[in-house]
Amino acid sequence: MIPTAAMTVEEGAVAGSRILARPRREWPEALFAANDLLALGLVQSLVTSGRMLVPDEIAIIGFDDIPFAAAAAVPLSSIRQSSRMIGRTALRIVLEEAADATSIPRQTVFPPGLVIRRSTTG
Repeated sequence: MIPTAAMTVEEGAVAGSRILARPRREWPEALFAANDLLALGLVQSLVTSGRMLVPDEIAIIGFDDIPFAAAAAVPLSSIRQSSRMIGRTALRIVLEEAADATSIPRQTVFPPGLVIRRSTTG
């Protein structure tokens, strides 16, 4: 089965339910989700339960900085990377390496950016 956005948000909501099922003293102070959809599911689960306040009791940050992150009920802090720059660089490297079979493979690092929104600030 191919994962969908709804499944990813749902998985975040399930993770939020698991956190809420633990004793309050075991609740984390902050969570980092592998992507924004998981983080949005976490926020949805925690906030709609009425048992945990974001960011007053828990800070949540996602990864990808999807457009909806800023428009969520609690605007989501996120780590941003330029998909366009990554794609262009990947294409350039593939074309260069295809044109020169003796080229040496290289690693390219793209510095991420932190986008701070309400899910991590009080």
